[in-house]
Amino acid sequence: MTKENVAAGEGIPRLALSV
Repeated sequence: MTKENVAAGEGIPRLALSV
């Protein structure tokens, strides 16, 4: 995912972002 999504999802587990 884009770095923006990762920064916005700091509190969200990376595993959830990977899905």
